Amino acid sequence: MVYSIQRHGARNVLPKSSTLKETEATGGPTLLPQGQRQCFEAGAAFNARYIDPSSCNSSSTCLVAPGSGPLYGVTGSPDVGFSNYNTFAITSALDRTIMSADSFLAGVFPAIAVQDDATNGSYVPTGEQVVPVYSMADTEDWKIRGYTKCPAYEDRLQQWLASEEFAAKAAETQELRNRVQALAPQLNVSLANWWNVYDAFNVWKTYGVGEAMPPVDAATFAEINQLAMWLETSKMRPGLTSNLLGGGLLGDLMLRMAAAEAAVSAGRQGHYRFLSVSSHYNTQLGLLSALFADQAATEDHIWTKKIPSLAALLLFELHAAGTAAASSLGQQQQQQSFAVRAVYQDGPKALYKVLPLPCAVKGDAAEVLAGPGACTLERFRALAGPQTLNTSREWCDACRNGKVMACQVSRMERQLAEAGITPFEMTTAGSGASGNAGSSMSLRPRAGYVSPVMVALLCVVSAALTVCVGAGVLLIRRHKQRKADSQVRLAADTALPANYV
Repeated sequence: MVYSIQRHGARNVLPKSSTLKETEATGGPTLLPQGQRQCFEAGAAFNARYIDPSSCNSSSTCLVAPGSGPLYGVTGSPDVGFSNYNTFAITSALDRTIMSADSFLAGVFPAIAVQDDATNGSYVPTGEQVVPVYSMADTEDWKIRGYTKCPAYEDRLQQWLASEEFAAKAAETQELRNRVQALAPQLNVSLANWWNVYDAFNVWKTYGVGEAMPPVDAATFAEINQLAMWLETSKMRPGLTSNLLGGGLLGDLMLRMAAAEAAVSAGRQGHYRFLSVSSHYNTQLGLLSALFADQAATEDHIWTKKIPSLAALLLFELHAAGTAAASSLGQQQQQQSFAVRAVYQDGPKALYKVLPLPCAVKGDAAEVLAGPGACTLERFRALAGPQTLNTSREWCDACRNGKVMACQVSRMERQLAEAGITPFEMTTAGSGASGNAGSSMSLRPRAGYVSPVMVALLCVVSAALTVCVGAGVLLIRRHKQRKADSQVRLAADTALPANYV
């Protein structure tokens, strides 16, 4: 299995606050044509490493199941080895990541040669292998873009911005910032705002879009760049982020690995083999911080000194190998051993490199199976498990978020429970023979709470949530007194949508 987390490609200028907030413009800055090409090339490199049998065999990284092919499409079709049953792509709900996802997957599953007389509506005329990409509203996205909605992290960030370390860096860089101010008087060159200074110069200099910036010599631009890299990577230190930014996605990664482990151990093939997350450099660095990756980083791991390049990839590989072992009855059985390896590609033209994990042990079974820097699945689970935020409630509590809809529902359920009422229960869908256990979780009303649940739904829709919950609790108490013996079961179609979790 491969769990791939990609940064988007080149986009237009992106103004943001010192605490990573962006403007409310729908979709945000658009992905540039150069960004589309960057993501396509990253996808092509992924294809060579994991999909194309002629090249992936040499690195023992083929995802293609035995007896199948490298194409994406309908299960059972010739040469189709990937489908919605083993491939899953998600993205944050912004223009730059949605288009990056499409461009990346176009490289992973390149267009096939289709004869004009063979299309007949069976293929897109271009031969493109169309892969679905899923998303949710940005206001509700706590796994990929939780860094924009976490008050607990923002408080830590504000404290750091007011720290002695930050003040010392501001004094150290005053001369540079004065020089840039003379070049572009319209810019706010404070250290807290330095990302916007760098981005304005970089996007104009590299792609010729955004506000026209004055020419700057190579040495000065290198200083501008270096300071921006210090600022942004410092915001992603484990001491600031802990698991607040990466814990949600890490929980999803562990869920997928557990499903793959169960499927392979049972001899099934129906698990997700390729999972793609189109995201942002804060998503990538937040996840690495949750795993304490800086503790094992080697000198050549540049992401400790700079943000990931455009269209950069962070990947987690799950390797498996079967060994014969005697059972208690003396029969030979296949036992599976698993290893996890993290690799990264810092831009589509860069080489894939191993990112050593803190749980790696030199010379152990994981290194034999997957190479240096890898961990046994058991050791990786011990490292990652305490850092995961598996449910929206866990993330809401850790981040102190009360605005995301899932957090509002969680708070409402808690208030109802305090009144002695538990109208909701957690359900899991997607488990079974496919091995995609836990693919979706949702809150469902418990049987016997018709009126309370209707009140709860009204509360979610209402802007005055607190007032509504209070009224709901009062109504529920009266309802229980009047109709304790005549509660009616809910119809199945009154379940809360799965994306409320």
